[in-house]
Amino acid sequence: MNSIPTGWTKNRMKYCVALNPSYSKNLNDSDSISFIPMECLTNGSICPKTDVVGRVKTGYTFFADGDIIMAKVTPCFENGNIAIVHNLLNGVGFGTSELYVFRSKTIDTVYLFYYLQNDQFKQLCIGTMYGTGGLKRVSLDFIRNYTFYVPPFAKQQQIASFLDTKSSLIDSTIEKEREVIDKLKEYRQAVITEAVTKGIRPGVPMKESGVEWIGEIPAGWDVCRLKYLAWLQRGYDLTSDEFVEGPYPVYGSNGIIGYHNKFMATAPGITIGRSGSVGEVQYITQNFWPHNTSIYVKYFEKSIPNYIYYLLLTLDLKGVSSGSVVGSLDRKKIHDINVPKIQEKEQQDIADYLDAKCSAIDATIQKRELAIEKLTAYKQSLIYECVTGKREVFG
Repeated sequence: MNSIPTGWTKNRMKYCVALNPSYSKNLNDSDSISFIPMECLTNGSICPKTDVVGRVKTGYTFFADGDIIMAKVTPCFENGNIAIVHNLLNGVGFGTSELYVFRSKTIDTVYLFYYLQNDQFKQLCIGTMYGTGGLKRVSLDFIRNYTFYVPPFAKQQQIASFLDTKSSLIDSTIEKEREVIDKLKEYRQAVITEAVTKGIRPGVPMKESGVEWIGEIPAGWDVCRLKYLAWLQRGYDLTSDEFVEGPYPVYGSNGIIGYHNKFMATAPGITIGRSGSVGEVQYITQNFWPHNTSIYVKYFEKSIPNYIYYLLLTLDLKGVSSGSVVGSLDRKKIHDINVPKIQEKEQQDIADYLDAKCSAIDATIQKRELAIEKLTAYKQSLIYECVTGKREVFG
């Protein structure tokens, strides 16, 4: 920093905190404690599970009430998975080995919690990451020897209190925006389901489809198995060594995972997550390579592609997946799902209607997401300015 406020002193992290303190609680192996896997740690909060000491005291990370736990592995570190832990069972907990623990010695814990989130510190940490792919980790030696300027203790508490108040307001606004987005997504899905199963012409005579998930359908419609509208094919193997930079996207279970100089499917195309993001449906507007983690529509039998896309969005694809731990989709099971059968002209009308409706809803969602991005950026800027002394905070 270019200028240091009066009274701020230079410190090294290892003198301010105890990093990764050892387990020291006198508990029996059968005593209950809190356990925090990575998915139970988010920015500012935890959702602990319950375990017993004997099962987790070896191979996991120890912490106690009042400690800060922070993810050290990508992408969890970049995502801001950090929290101050409170109300742990028997006052202690264990968690994933991919955590760093900070126990305050000479610094206010809440102030440090915010300091560890400032963008300048995070970018420096990212620059020290070692390892490969999704297992890159922040260097502990870097954190231990990291030097920074710290205000007097009373000023730390002022800054922490100010950021608590401001962050709470910002987080509350962000949460409200997310609630609106969730409702818009629910509305979008309801619009799609209604159009695909009931049509878009009000007042037409209805009849029972004989299929529970569909219910009543217009009297002029019929029901058939999906394979008579679209034929599905499993994607193609492509190892990391075979990726060749090119113009054609490679689609995995939930999006583009690379590019290739060849394509195996022509646009417009549809993929369904086969493993990984099981049941994720994507509409693709350019020639592409469907990866083996996906299933793709190989050809359409007298069907409109974007209508089939909307039809697939109404199906419980996860419900036909198999596998006790990691689900997997079998295209044959999808082929056998009963769906509405309608003429191409009406398929096109429904697809055009949904294109327009969904486009309008998606535009509103994007505006809300942009608002969240701006609020998040403002919060990050506020934290950085306060913990580095660039913004004066008064009690």
